Amino acid sequence: MTRKENLYVDYMIAKDEYWSYHYDFKREYPDRESAIEAFKRHGVFCRDCRKTTIDSLKNEIAYYTAQVDELKRAKAVESWYATDAGKEYRSAIMRELHALEAKSVEIRNKNHIAMNALLSKRLGKGFKVKSLSPRWGEVVLCDADGKNIFGHDFSVNVEKDNKTGQLYVRVNYPSLGSFALDNVNRVKYLEGLAKFAGNVGNVADDYVGMVIKFDAELEEIRDKVCKLNHNLKYPEMVSKTDEV
Repeated sequence: MTRKENLYVDYMIAKDEYWSYHYDFKREYPDRESAIEAFKRHGVFCRDCRKTTIDSLKNEIAYYTAQVDELKRAKAVESWYATDAGKEYRSAIMRELHALEAKSVEIRNKNHIAMNALLSKRLGKGFKVKSLSPRWGEVVLCDADGKNIFGHDFSVNVEKDNKTGQLYVRVNYPSLGSFALDNVNRVKYLEGLAKFAGNVGNVADDYVGMVIKFDAELEEIRDKVCKLNHNLKYPEMVSKTDEV
């Protein structure tokens, strides 16, 4: 066979091996031919071989080989996790992940309370953060039961330029539509929005400072979680000094 045909055979072998990890062909299809045998028997081997290129075949072989290597590694890791040492290692990581999850909830609740207190004091009683996520939040005006009075809110988005580190604060508010001038709550909402947008008493600056602090605290948690998940997936890459 030509060099290209040999590469095509290698490609089909790699592809067959990859799919064998996803399907038990021998059990489900005991008389199933290999991909190469089928291609040869049906007379399409040469046709499909001609349609591709050597570089394309090399790339496909590299892809399927890497995928098979990863599947073998993952299978070996799962086998190790069935051992006493593996069970102990996984349990230790899961305990840390659960602790970090609880810490994340604690940080969110603490910051949510602090932001609500700031808004209520500076904008007026009843102003709260409805939805809170790193660098983004929705501010609403609530009644005594904590329910949004009329469904409107304004969102505050804090963005950071990764290159310069400069912060950009954007406030977005939808149209309120028409309302009567004696609608006290609507007027109160507009006054609060104006105070925030105008940074009266540095309320916007103080709020943004809280958002940045909140984001930094969560970022630290996210970094730890990311590392633990990596160690859980690749325990063989963890040195003895790094073990939990």
